[in-house]
Amino acid sequence: MPRYQPQLSLRCNVQHPLSGLCGRWRARDDAPQPRITAPSGGILAPLVFQNPEEESIMKRISFALVMSATVGLVPNALAQDCSNRTLQGTYAFRSEASPTSGGRRLNLALIEFHGDGTYTNLGFTANTDGVVATGTLTALYNINADCSGVLLNPDGSVQGPVIAHEDGSEFYFLRTNPSTLMLVGTGTKVTRGHGDKDRTASTGSSRM
Repeated sequence: MPRYQPQLSLRCNVQHPLSGLCGRWRARDDAPQPRITAPSGGILAPLVFQNPEEESIMKRISFALVMSATVGLVPNALAQDCSNRTLQGTYAFRSEASPTSGGRRLNLALIEFHGDGTYTNLGFTANTDGVVATGTLTALYNINADCSGVLLNPDGSVQGPVIAHEDGSEFYFLRTNPSTLMLVGTGTKVTRGHGDKDRTASTGSSRM
């Protein structure tokens, strides 16, 4: 038997609301009337088909179009603003500085952000022109809705701007106080061996 072919014409008697395909669809008394549903749940239009194969093709087209529209909406629906809670947990921090006065400074630290605007430097090692210093400290931070923010000294004075990755996996820091230090650093979140438990550390002036 020859395969069924839709009877196409220049004038569209019935146009599918999603695919835009046209054809002459002859209704049958016993034919099912599938409903095409929009992503919002509303019914777009009832259609009847002349042939089961034709109905199957149109269903697949409709499903693909609806799914592509829905997938496009999901990321926006799940997007959230940044806040102090974006930085939460333990981060490995590395920074380098080239002071305008000369010399060089390297720093490694393990920092724990508490998600409430405070952080604890669990232990830093700084090498300034061959002179090594270690220690711990507690300081402050603030993250805005656009994921920008600042790191603050314990007295509330600004250390410099920080940008947090929206998923909290990393942050980027530029020291601007003092501006002559010329320090930039990156913190990357680490999870192994760092559960949610209380830690204590001595306070002092910031050594980021």
